[in-house]
Amino acid sequence: SVLAFIAPSPDAASAMVIPLVISLFVFVGFFISTKTIPNWLIRIKYLSWLYYSNEMRLINPWEDVKSLDCNQVGNGTCYRNGTDVLDYCVFKKVHYNRNLGLLFALFIVFRLISFGILVLRAKFQRKVGNDS
Repeated sequence: SVLAFIAPSPDAASAMVIPLVISLFVFVGFFISTKTIPNWLIRIKYLSWLYYSNEMRLINPWEDVKSLDCNQVGNGTCYRNGTDVLDYCVFKKVHYNRNLGLLFALFIVFRLISFGILVLRAKFQRKVGNDS
């Protein structure tokens, strides 16, 4: 919603969403492991609702898995349980409630930023309209 208020037109907002969402997908570990992203750059993920929801999405099915069968031959990786899978993804079960709270916080913060931008744009347009 912040982009909708920043962009000058709906077409511009649509064009800005695609690069933003693709970059967020990269930093939360959808396309590449977060282990391979430099530490100074990985901090971007903390501004992303995708990071918190992705971690929660993976914790849900894997947290209660006690054992996994592994028929891997060769140098393949075998995971013994759901915790091994979460460790591989660099996610922790204890972050579930934190993620839920931060998702709500991001929702509120982004809404407040959007409202502030809307107020500033309305004030600026009113000022420009009065000058004519």
